[in-house]
Amino acid sequence: MKDIHDIERDEVSFFAKYYKDAGYNRTGSRLRFMRELSSLRRHLKGPAGNVLSIGCGDGEFEFMLSPYANRITALDLSQESIEIAKSRAAAHGVANVDFRCQSLRDLQWDRPYDTVVCLALLHHVSPQELPGFLAGIYGSLVPGGVFYAEDPNVHGLLRKIGRLVLRETYHQYHSPDERELDPSEIEALCRNVGFRDVKIGYIDFTLIPSVYVVPRKLNWLHYPCVWTDWLWCHSPAARFASGFTTCAWK
Repeated sequence: MKDIHDIERDEVSFFAKYYKDAGYNRTGSRLRFMRELSSLRRHLKGPAGNVLSIGCGDGEFEFMLSPYANRITALDLSQESIEIAKSRAAAHGVANVDFRCQSLRDLQWDRPYDTVVCLALLHHVSPQELPGFLAGIYGSLVPGGVFYAEDPNVHGLLRKIGRLVLRETYHQYHSPDERELDPSEIEALCRNVGFRDVKIGYIDFTLIPSVYVVPRKLNWLHYPCVWTDWLWCHSPAARFASGFTTCAWK
């Protein structure tokens, strides 16, 4: 079984190529993060305060969140993504986001935060380490603080279809050690570490997959994906959505 050092080495290698090749559609990515920001703000019902964002990538979401936060500490283990984020922050004058290249195993949990965000991150943390990681998040939050995450759903219907249609090429869009998560298991883990209230929501069906497979010349296709996802995630079939959110309060 791989330890965290092996996993992180493979992740760094995967995302170095991912950012070098710009392996995603920026229009779809922007629409995805706009949706995540709306979801987070509905749960916060106020300013985000001091934020810790773990797995920030190239900082797209953090730039969107920055007007609603006092200070954001944004971490990612990909040096390539952090360099892109810092360059964009300097170009656009975003001063309240501190981008750092940092491994999960180097987290100190030594500062209090009002909000902790993990977008598409928990499914990269091994099952053995996930309970301790969530406990660290819980301990870092101030009383009343909010933890927000978004991850792929193990019950996602489109993911099952994607495996059948794409076969081996399905895996080129995923790093070696990521996996899909069961929303009920994540809810239980959050409650086990002490969160007083945990809400699971469904947020994605087609948009996130489209970020990787829709050519740039067909950017308009991302917009109907947004409406398709809203309808799907507000229907009785929501539990078969591609992605789910976790929001937990301390």
